[in-house]
Amino acid sequence: MKKLSLIILIISLGSSVSYSQKIKEPLYLSFSGGFTAPAADKSFTDYFNLGPNLNAALSTRISKNYMIRGELSYLSFPGKNMSLGSYDFKIQNISLYTANTNLLFGQFTGLDLHYYGFIGAGILLIDDDTGIKTSLGLNIGAGLMLPLYEEKTFFTLETLYQQNFSAGFVKGYVPIKAGVTFKL
Repeated sequence: MKKLSLIILIISLGSSVSYSQKIKEPLYLSFSGGFTAPAADKSFTDYFNLGPNLNAALSTRISKNYMIRGELSYLSFPGKNMSLGSYDFKIQNISLYTANTNLLFGQFTGLDLHYYGFIGAGILLIDDDTGIKTSLGLNIGAGLMLPLYEEKTFFTLETLYQQNFSAGFVKGYVPIKAGVTFKL
């Protein structure tokens, strides 16, 4: 399952780069960071805190109103301090490594503020105290791109909801990300 998902991601990124070069659409390289909140499954939200996220993405326009994006992310959920009677303990942190492919739809040209929505799917590696697990996930979200320099550099702000199909704690979460995007 991991190999198949990785192959699909590589093919998606490769085809978007190939398509971009064939029709002369620019590539966009993005870096962002922010915070992620646990959002689904009571055991996940009860035992874990808001944590940091780091992201890198490569995207290209496939038409005036559509882009395809491959994204790699790291997310961490710090465990909460808990008490059981007179015994205090801390839940171990969970780390996620994700590889998603997203279809973005919106207004990408001609405005001072570009807005978009997106849907996507990907693979997640969930690292917790029981080892590393693999899960498939779906996401939906929205974002804004504000041109900073001649439509070549953009400030980005984005949020999404990611739903995972794992048997463990991590079911769904909401990252809020801010970053910069460069037109290559």
